[in-house]
Amino acid sequence: AQNEDISLVHYNKDTNRAYFVFQAIVGTPQFFDDVKCYDFNTQTLTTLYENTSMSISKLFVLEDTVYVFANDMVDHGINQNSDIYRLVDGSLEKVCDFGRSANNSVGSDVRYGGYPTADTFNGVHYFVGTYRDRSILYTFNGSDIKEVFSKAGSLDAWIYCNDAFYGIGLFDNTLQEVYTLNIDSGDATPITAFNSKVLDGKYIAKPNHHEFIRDGIAMDGWVLLPEGYSED
Repeated sequence: AQNEDISLVHYNKDTNRAYFVFQAIVGTPQFFDDVKCYDFNTQTLTTLYENTSMSISKLFVLEDTVYVFANDMVDHGINQNSDIYRLVDGSLEKVCDFGRSANNSVGSDVRYGGYPTADTFNGVHYFVGTYRDRSILYTFNGSDIKEVFSKAGSLDAWIYCNDAFYGIGLFDNTLQEVYTLNIDSGDATPITAFNSKVLDGKYIAKPNHHEFIRDGIAMDGWVLLPEGYSED
């Protein structure tokens, strides 16, 4: 529609409906989002939420209930992490606090972006978020968030197939490979070796972790030492 900047679209194949999160562009952008739904069965467009105070970063549907990751940007502006809300009668009701990144924000120069990191099946929503030195696979069942897979490194993509989880990851200081993800043990077992020869005979610096305090906030840092480095 004119003067509407759509930031994300979610299609629910079970109900044949598409949900749109967008900003109405009127004057200076305010970063507050509205939600509309298009029903392909009836070919009707409905406004579900008109907003003046919340920024929405994700939307998904569980058993016909619309949930969003949203925040009010009061404490940290556009960089503020979100909590989970449900959409009820044109309003957002908080379901649970989260306050962490709900995206994989692990930076790397050795991969492309655009991988699928969220999916909903068997009445549970799965999504990847970043916390300190890792990206974590979480579940949300409509009331609670749980960590189901956590390994230092980056889980760049994942799928659930034949009763097993598989992922593309940057783990153990190596390039991307495909892994089986053991949800019970937290281990990732490589099933490909596409990039192993690239590293043969190459020095790969191991990140040395250091925690430091700035303005009362604990922060993480890593030091990469050159080959043959000696403190002497």
